[in-house]
Order: sequence, then C-alpha cells, then structure tokens
Amino acid sequence: MREEITFEQWEWDGTEVKITPLTHKREEER
Repeated sequence: MREEITFEQWEWDGTEVKITPLTHKREEER
C-alpha cells in the first residue's frame, strides 16, 4: 500500500537502503 515509497524513503527505513525499484514489486505482493 506504500506505492508512493521511493528509493529515498527506503533509505530512511534503514532496512533496504541499497534496494532498487524492485521493492515496489515486492510491496505490491504484500
């Protein structure tokens, strides 16, 4: 539900800092 999340937001999470747009697909699966 966080499709607005971007690679910059991920960095803030501190979990997937070096994550790429690929995460978007993973979040959609959730």
